[in-house]
Amino acid sequence: MRRPLILLLLAAACQSAPADLPTPALPAPAPAQRALLSHEILLTGGATEDQALPLLVAVHGMGSRPERFAGAFTGLDVPARVILPMALHPTASGGGSWFAFRRQDPDREGFGQRVHAAAEDVVALADWAEDRYPTLGEPVITGFSQGGMVSFAVAVGWPDHIAAALPVGGDLALSLVPEQAPDDAPPVIAFHGVADTVVPIEPVILAVEALRGAGYDAALHSYEQVGHEISPAMRQAWQAALVEQLRAEALEVSAE
Repeated sequence: MRRPLILLLLAAACQSAPADLPTPALPAPAPAQRALLSHEILLTGGATEDQALPLLVAVHGMGSRPERFAGAFTGLDVPARVILPMALHPTASGGGSWFAFRRQDPDREGFGQRVHAAAEDVVALADWAEDRYPTLGEPVITGFSQGGMVSFAVAVGWPDHIAAALPVGGDLALSLVPEQAPDDAPPVIAFHGVADTVVPIEPVILAVEALRGAGYDAALHSYEQVGHEISPAMRQAWQAALVEQLRAEALEVSAE
């Protein structure tokens, strides 16, 4: 008679709620890694692949591609490694766009946010390249049109990641300009056509003045009767400035 009683007690024990046990902690999900932008690499000035070189980040404009933009740097008279990222958003021309763009967009703050987001991808690529290749000094960044806008955005958003920014035909939303530049803020040297109707020069003038007011060493070289293009005179001055900045990075490291 005791066996049925024992079985009943066992059944009751199995049906009763178990004592509260601590829930095992689940491992935190790994942070999502930013996908590296596809890119091209160009060596200038007779440089070799295994050589320690200054790094130039060259950002193409809307509708273009790295291999098209590379032609602007093949004749640089300085040994350097040029990394040319490809924009993520395809265009009908077979090129790419860095962000949604419309001429004279009245939403300047939204424009700034879109450029900042695109610049974040470019900075991630520049950081990777700086670690991947033997690099002298900090990267120099340049670009035309949308690439110029990204160059401006990197200078204000990640000033400690670059040595200098040289935007061409680009623009900068005032909402991105900090109140005070850091002590080691990179110089910003902009080039722009006065007759540019795609990216008018007037907001660029205001942006460069705002950068100066914040403590940046900022300059704007303007070219009369030049539209949204790189004129021969602009190209000459731009490339000379690039060579000067890249040589400065190489010399600074060799002097240490």
